[in-house]
Amino acid sequence: MTDKKLSIFSKLTIGIISMLFLFGAICSPIFFNVPKYIYLNISGIIIAGIYFNVVESILFVVIAQLMMVKFGLASVFPNYTTIVWLTSIIFVNVSEMYARKFKSHIKKLGVLYLCSFVMLLISKPVSIILAKILISNDYNIADITKLSIWIDQIQICFFSVVVAYFVGIIVDKIIKYR
Repeated sequence: MTDKKLSIFSKLTIGIISMLFLFGAICSPIFFNVPKYIYLNISGIIIAGIYFNVVESILFVVIAQLMMVKFGLASVFPNYTTIVWLTSIIFVNVSEMYARKFKSHIKKLGVLYLCSFVMLLISKPVSIILAKILISNDYNIADITKLSIWIDQIQICFFSVVVAYFVGIIVDKIIKYR
């Protein structure tokens, strides 16, 4: 959490770790037979959203998306994934700002990850609506009401938040943050 100012080295370290987790998840089905909640997890986005401010977070998403286009993992920029990641990272930033109000470190972490989980749950419907407005009419807003979409989203969000929590502990130790 960004109670303290991070050095350029710390931010680069966090950016690299976040990118590794993000691209590791994206590329995992190429090498392994993994469930959807693993290859769609956004733990890298959560980590970046926790440690970076809003502008840095948006820059992180744009760089990640441009790298996806460069390496052939996406065909165009912007795309639906760009909207999902931007929505998610902004929601995590909002959760992080709210969690700063608490004095106890344990309460801060609990509030941060709980708020992030809830906000990420609603990122899917918000992203579908934004994609329909900004990118294409191909996105069906009725998809928001499908139970399967919500079950998938719960699995993805839960797995992403749990992974981000444990990676955050490691990141804190690497950058001697807390």
